[in-house]
Formats: sequence, C-alpha cells, structure tokens
Amino acid sequence: MTIKTIKSFCRSCAGHCGMEFDVEGGQIVKARGDKEHPLTKGYFCVKGMASVDLHNGVGADQRLKMSKKQLADGSFVDIDAEVAMDEIALRLRQIIDTHGPGSLAVWTGTTSYMGSGMLTTQSMLKSLMSEIGTPHLLSAMTLDQSAKWVTMLRMGAFATGKRFISQNLDVLMLIGTNPVISHQGTPLNSASGWNPGKALRDAKRNGTKLIVVDPRNTETARMADIHLQIIPGQDAALMAGLIKILLDNGWHDKEFCDRFVAQLDVLHGAVAEFDLQSVARRTGLSAELIDRTAQMLRHAKKVSIGSGTGHNMASNCNLSEHLTEALNAICAGYKRAGEPAAAGFININCAKEGVYPPTRAWESDGPRFSSERAGRMMGEFPAALLPLAIFEGQIKALIVVGANPAVSISDPKKTRAALEHLDLLVTVDPRMTETSELSDYIIAPALPYEKPDIAALTESWGMVPIMQYTPAVLEMPKGVIEDWEFVWGLAKRLHVQLTLKIGPYGAEYGLIPGGLKVDMQNKPNVDEFFSWAYSNAPVSYADLKRQACAISPDVAPVPIQPADKENTARLDLMPDDVLQELHEYMRKAADANYGYLLCSRRLLEIMNSSFRLNERIRARYKTNRLFMNPEDIAAAGLQDSQSVEIQSKHGKISGLLAADSTLRRGVVSMTHHWAADEASRDGHTANLISIEPRELSTISYMPHQSAIPVNVKSL
Repeated sequence: MTIKTIKSFCRSCAGHCGMEFDVEGGQIVKARGDKEHPLTKGYFCVKGMASVDLHNGVGADQRLKMSKKQLADGSFVDIDAEVAMDEIALRLRQIIDTHGPGSLAVWTGTTSYMGSGMLTTQSMLKSLMSEIGTPHLLSAMTLDQSAKWVTMLRMGAFATGKRFISQNLDVLMLIGTNPVISHQGTPLNSASGWNPGKALRDAKRNGTKLIVVDPRNTETARMADIHLQIIPGQDAALMAGLIKILLDNGWHDKEFCDRFVAQLDVLHGAVAEFDLQSVARRTGLSAELIDRTAQMLRHAKKVSIGSGTGHNMASNCNLSEHLTEALNAICAGYKRAGEPAAAGFININCAKEGVYPPTRAWESDGPRFSSERAGRMMGEFPAALLPLAIFEGQIKALIVVGANPAVSISDPKKTRAALEHLDLLVTVDPRMTETSELSDYIIAPALPYEKPDIAALTESWGMVPIMQYTPAVLEMPKGVIEDWEFVWGLAKRLHVQLTLKIGPYGAEYGLIPGGLKVDMQNKPNVDEFFSWAYSNAPVSYADLKRQACAISPDVAPVPIQPADKENTARLDLMPDDVLQELHEYMRKAADANYGYLLCSRRLLEIMNSSFRLNERIRARYKTNRLFMNPEDIAAAGLQDSQSVEIQSKHGKISGLLAADSTLRRGVVSMTHHWAADEASRDGHTANLISIEPRELSTISYMPHQSAIPVNVKSL
C-alpha cells in the first residue's frame, strides 16, 4: 500500500501543535511534529500520540462508531444518528412545551472549542439556544477559572490584553500555573501554549526574569529566577503585600495609573496591614524573598502578571485573582501604545488602549439559576449549581457536547444522582464516559483527524500571524457525524434558523450584529463556514485550502494606538465587595482539625477528562498518588508507596503515598479529578469537595478544589 503524508494539527488542547501523519490502509502509521509549522516548529506532546491512539482504536480508549440509545433496563443499543435526532427533537419539544424553554440547559466542553469548534459547534449551540429562548449555558470555565470572569466584571479589563512572552518582557510572573505541563498560556496569562518550555527558555535568554508562585516545585517553577513556594490558599496575602510595598515606595507605574485606574488610594489603604513580616507568616515565605520579588517588579519596564487554575480553584479565589490583576495593573502589565497588537484574522484583537469598564453582569436584571438566584457571567451560569437546579425542577433536559460533567462537577454522588433525575440527557462524545453512561442518547461524533478543520480557536492568541486548514486525515466511519451536524440536525427538526456569529465572548448572542445564516434545508458544507470566517484575511480561504498547511501571511504588525481622550473608563482596583472580602480573609484562621493542605496537580498525558482510559496512560498511572514530604511521612508513621486514606470535611478517598522532597511540610498534592477506571474512582478528589451553595465561592459558586484541608492516615 502507498503511504500518504498529510499535514494537520493536534486538537487535544488549545496549543494546536502542527502535526504530520503518515497514513496507510486507513490508519495513521506514524505521527510527528510539523517542523514547518510557523508556531510549533516540530514540537508536540504526548497528548498528540494519545489522540492518534484514539483514532486507531488502541487499547481501552475505544471510540464509539455508532450513536447509542439507552433502554429501560439500562442497556444501550446502536441507533442511527438521524433516527436519534428525530427522537431527541420530539422529546425535547414535549419538554419545552410542558415546562418552558428554560427547562433546557446546554453544557459545552473542551473538545467543542477545538479547531473550528468555536465558529461552528459553539456558534450553532448559542444560536439554537437564543432562538429557542433558553439562557442556560454552562461549561467547566465556572469550575476552574471563574475568578477571572468575576475579576473582569468587577474591575474591568484593559482592552489590548497582556503582553505575550516573546515581547521582550523584563518580568513574567506566573501564579498557580504550570504551562510546561498544562500548555496553558495566552490569553489567560503571558506564557505560551506552543512549546511552552522552549518559549520560557528563550525568554530567559533574552533577559526576562521569571517569578513563579506555586506550592509545588513544578516543571515551570524549576526554571524560575524566584520561586515563591507559598502555603496553598494564601496567594491573596502575597499579592496584597507586594501591592503595599510598591505603593508605599512609589514604585508603581504612575503614568498608567493616573490615566487608567480608579480607587488606587482605597487599594493602598486596604493593604496597609499586610506588612512584610505578617505576609511572611501567612504565606510561609521569607521576608527577604518577598522583598526580592518586589524589587524585581520595581526595576521592570515591561511586566506581565497572570495566573492559572491552581490559583483560581482554591478558597478566596475571587479575592486572590482580583489582587493579582490589581498588581498587574499598577505595574502596567498590558500591551501599550506603539507595541504590536496580537495577530488575528477571524477574531480581530483590539489595537487601541482603553478600559472595558466593570459591568457586574450577575447583578443585572435577567434570568436566574436555581433557588440561589445566581446571575450570569460572560453568558454562562455557575456549573456547580446544575445539580441543585435539576433537583428543584428548573432544568429538565441537558445537552452535553464534548464534556463530562459527571466527572468535572465535584461531589460525584450528588452530581450523578442529579443527572439521573433528568427527563432527557443527550451527550455528544466519542467515548463511553461517566456522563455517557447516564445518557438517554449518545451521539457518536467524528474524531478530529476525520474531518476538515481550521485553527480558528488559537489564530488570534499570539504575535505571529497564522492561518491553517487541514483536510481530513482519515475517512469518517459511516455511523458518525460531526458535532455541528448534530446541532444543525436538531435545529432543523425544531424549525429553528441558525446564524453563525463572531463577537465578544459572553455577549448576548441575539444582539451580536451580522452573521452568516445557515441553510436549514440542505446540509451545508463546512467550506461555506470557513470561507465566511476568513473573508477579511489576507489569504483567501480557497488558497489556504489549496496549500493545506499552516501559513504565516506576510502582513505588517498592527501598532496599538493611544486611548481616545473621551474614553474615561477606568479599572476599579478596590470595589466595596472586594474590600469586604479582604477584611474577612484577614480574620479567617486555618482549620486546626486538619493537618495538611491538599493542592491540585496535572498530568501531562491528560487534558481535563480526555485520554484517561488510554492504555499507555493506564499502564503508567494505575492509581492516583498522594505526594507528601518525606519528613511528614516519617512523622505520621507512614511509609512511601503504602495505601492511605485522605479525609476532608466532606468526604474521603484513597491513594498511594509517594514521597516528594520538593513539597513543603504540611502540603500534600494529588492529581485533580483523576480516575482511570471504575475501580480507581475511589481516588477521585471530587469526593473531597462539597457543592452545597454555602461552601462555594461567592458570585461564581465555584467549588474549592485546591488548598483543601485534609488528614491522612494508613488504610
């Protein structure tokens, strides 16, 4: 047989690394990084190989090649996707007619965003919801980084965004994030999602000083010029202390603050009690190291300070994130006039200084979620309140696309019971996940390498102009359909006109102007969508498709312009409710009933809940390990590699003890929400976490999934 080589890109995470695949006999026989890719230049990680395994049907990670319907006895039978959509539309119409359009909720997950998913699947879902009249959109964003949204809505946001790592930064400060493993960077922080380790090394060679705040000595922390190995959950104290030092000494960026911030004096007064010694006691850091950090920020002209999931999943996360962004603001850690704006042809980035003012959207008039009457943030409701909304009868039907809420929401028993309580649960997923097992229908979708695609998710996130089209690498099995085809087919049966729109994330979909009306009679071709999306690009879609690879168009950088004088909006550095949270935080004492704080960690091989059943990964990680300092192990009378019980206020799990001398005393660490199979679900950290509203963060109702007080004992 002839081997055919096709250029494509990985869609396991937002890095979208360039790939080359050798295809023979309908299978990928070899995968490697695309050395000609303008961004990744041959780099890819192990998740790329796991995605190949999924396509090739290797081991336990077998994919579904036909849609499924659950029978009354709990068993599943194959069903044609068209027939499934007929039945789903009929049942959904009955539910909406009986209980109203708001009885439907939609949950979108990681895989629904990848490649062109934001443009096709996500837009169609939002269009469907807008036309039906349900506001109930949910995702895992409110489960791991909702503090960023809360901060944006309370403080406002600087329009040009944070600088990218390659922009000759003097200082890059990363808090509670490990991009070398997570590949999480821009736009959430200034690290790179493309070959992040090399990007950090290159930046350091060019003079960037790296500060990492993390309770663990992570792969990223090992590269740091300063590693602040903080006590978990005390980030707010460190941020407040650094703000105090900078403002006390006048080391902040006065020009930026005079023009773009408000409440600077209130912020300064609010952090008055966070002197160097008290911050050192709270954080477990030396006063000398904290002062060195402030001195490094003092002498920097180009700064970027940002955070990740570890910082955002602990208690006090809204306060910690707000103070982090306040620190970034007083250091003027944004792209400024004269600097190049980020590239982008589908999603156009702002190229003018200015502030998007606070909106406090959750306080506005509008729909409310559950008896907590929670409001929306960035167009979404708090995901952790979904079980409550189901039990109370507000939500009767749930459509899940590319996600696994049975795992991602904490308190799995309660979450599972809620999902079982639904009148209709439909999941679009290529695997029989924990959520799929509870579904009335499972729509089997095409896998990434079985469909043509464009890199629409990440094309606007960096400084390098990039466009990429990939043809299908493998033939799509007859029994599967693309994600967007399910949404289109459902909308057609419900007599809904879909419109694709590109607009600000979180905007009210029906109010976004323009868009592309989708043909609802004849199934459209994705070429229509992609051509429309690239209508303003310097290279036509037809030419891009002909080249069938990643290209970097030769376009001049767009310089950022100064703010308009009439734009007087400012970043609110210290709203009243943030001040109240700071006072409560100062009075809060540690829970003396627990001896350790459990912080979360990631595995390079896994992206959220994806690839956990891959046989390569199962062979390497047979159980969830609890990492502990050897001195703590000895003091507790435990032994390395023994089975232990981890108990929190809300539950207990088991794990395999693993000595880690890089952890500070009193801190233990475990992979977040990990369970490789049915037998290992007892090691799922979600069992330690409550989703009772009183136990959740304010505003976002996010569960506290890191810095968890626990005790550890022998099993």
